[in-house]
Amino acid sequence: MSCRVAILGGGAWGAAFGGAIRKTCLPYFWDRNIQTARRAAESAAAEWRESAAAAVSESDIVVVAVSSGGFAETLRLAGGKKPLLWLTKGIAGEDRLLSEFAAEILPSGACFGALGGPTFACEVAKQLPAAMVVAVNTPARLPFLQNALHQKTLRLYPCADLTGVCAAGAIKNVLAIAAGICDGLDLGENARAAVITRGLSEISAFSRALGGRAETIQTVAGIGDVLLTCTSDLSRNRRLGLSWAGRGRAPDGTLEGASSAGGVLRRGRALGLNMPIIAAVHGVLQKELTPRRAAEELLSRPPPVC
Repeated sequence: MSCRVAILGGGAWGAAFGGAIRKTCLPYFWDRNIQTARRAAESAAAEWRESAAAAVSESDIVVVAVSSGGFAETLRLAGGKKPLLWLTKGIAGEDRLLSEFAAEILPSGACFGALGGPTFACEVAKQLPAAMVVAVNTPARLPFLQNALHQKTLRLYPCADLTGVCAAGAIKNVLAIAAGICDGLDLGENARAAVITRGLSEISAFSRALGGRAETIQTVAGIGDVLLTCTSDLSRNRRLGLSWAGRGRAPDGTLEGASSAGGVLRRGRALGLNMPIIAAVHGVLQKELTPRRAAEELLSRPPPVC
């Protein structure tokens, strides 16, 4: 029998993921907007349910596919009785990782985790090849979740570091804004590469300070996702950076990079971390710095200590 998957959230990512797993799984969609759930189900050749409770009760796995702003409420609706994964990236209330937030909201003993990696919904929807990691708080459930959701065009790699995957997901969109600003100011390919590389160092330090593993930065959830988001014209966060630098129009809506920058910076400072790229992006978003001034301040820092 096919694995039954309740997808809570019928936006672009939820619809794309449901369509991608349709060959081996039976997805059910739910969204607060019934029309959105219907459209997602139609696009994925799947079914929809009128209530989250109905979708969850019929499922073997729950997948949350909402923005970070709706994350807490959707987790509460999911309940925690079924293994739960999220496609959400960013920071939750009071500057916490999504995994930390889930541990507080869901009941003791609940199995939960993240799906992360270099993926754009539009390409997943076309079933173009992609790779993701699946990381959960209960590693014993990894084989079941990986085998249930793994597809020929959506390869899932197991990861034992949920903290590291969530840390990378919280920061990579902020780095994409930085890369977009860099490109918008015509600072060159070398500068963009430096932003990406040093940004990966900031992710690694942030993750390790929270208990994550250093090697996670080398996975598709780390360097893979950062490279895609920082270099592709499909990246809405990169395009936001370009718009701040005067190159193009900002994408509509609040983006995860913009909503996460302040929370990441505050949490990093509370951990005693120096995160100059995150700080520069936050300064630009708060209109405390112009993009060019932010770049000048990054370049004028003292040389690294030997």
